[in-house]
Amino acid sequence: MNILRIARKIPPYLGGQEHHVVDLSNYQSKNGDKVYIYFGMGGHPRESQNIISKKIRPNFLLLFVRIDVLQAFIFGLILFLYHLIKKHKKIDIVHIHGDIFEIFFGWLIAKRYNAKLIVTFHAGLSNKLWYKKVAPHIFKLPDSMICVSFDIVQQVKDIYPKATSLHNIHSGIFRDKFLPLNHYNFSLPLKVISVGRLHAMKGFDSLILAIANKNIKDLVHLTIVGDGPEKNSLQKLANELNLKIDFIGRKTKKEVVEYLHKSHLFVSSSIELKKQTEGTPTVIMEAMAAGLPVIATNVGGAKYIMKDKENGFIIESQNHHELTKSLIGFLKNKDLLYKQSRTNVNASIQFDWCNIGHKIRDVYNSTM
Repeated sequence: MNILRIARKIPPYLGGQEHHVVDLSNYQSKNGDKVYIYFGMGGHPRESQNIISKKIRPNFLLLFVRIDVLQAFIFGLILFLYHLIKKHKKIDIVHIHGDIFEIFFGWLIAKRYNAKLIVTFHAGLSNKLWYKKVAPHIFKLPDSMICVSFDIVQQVKDIYPKATSLHNIHSGIFRDKFLPLNHYNFSLPLKVISVGRLHAMKGFDSLILAIANKNIKDLVHLTIVGDGPEKNSLQKLANELNLKIDFIGRKTKKEVVEYLHKSHLFVSSSIELKKQTEGTPTVIMEAMAAGLPVIATNVGGAKYIMKDKENGFIIESQNHHELTKSLIGFLKNKDLLYKQSRTNVNASIQFDWCNIGHKIRDVYNSTM
């Protein structure tokens, strides 16, 4: 099958969506598909020689435009004009990873190739009035829509109740890359790790406040992997609370795996913002595959990929007291750490790209 994949950003830009695009393409190319990735920002994939990647020009327009919807419009327009001028011999599927502007221009491109149009929504939809007016007309265009969480499925249905070919398929991981090298081994301090862009929606301030509790302050060591606009304010908060937290910045996927293997527990403290919501956090799946128990807030798709008290604890967001309570629960019951470590390694089988890729293939086949 010849697949034209369209995404505004790919790695080294951080984010589950960016890695999803490249990982899915790698999986599909290794299983015999011809995959073309057209992107606006990021670097060319290197893992698979079967992926043909094209960075649109002039991409400096995207770098200077900070308004997201305008950036999406410019990206889609340039991409359509490119395919209007230069046409591939054969495309079966045009797969969009984006929102309404990418969908519209992707639809025009799919029409040019007489191809089927698939879209994957990776994050919550806008609640702005203009979006709710325009989106129902755009959502008619794809042959199938994939959402990475049930919450996003419901948002699509709320905006466009007539949606029929709508699928809930979360992202995947290459599980073998994350499996622990040794048996789980705990000793104080409890080594907690959190990975993500240092942005308000990740709720890192709640995590910092949680470990500042006097009852656990000296028993927990926190490592935060990632970079972003909140870095200075988070470091300032840690200093004010007299906490030694390792802010180690952005790391490669291989380095993240190494840090996961050195840790005892993973925490995802995301919150819901008015303009942004989480999809299904890939990093939680990666942490589970690495054999880490997880504490996660009930935001986005986290509550659909883990069970409370079985894979870890699911807590209310923006409640650092509850997060502290969960940390104390693990400190008082070390056997629980060992038990959930084993449980999570086994549970992570369902997240492997081998399983997720089959589900996406079924969506493709259903449209052909």
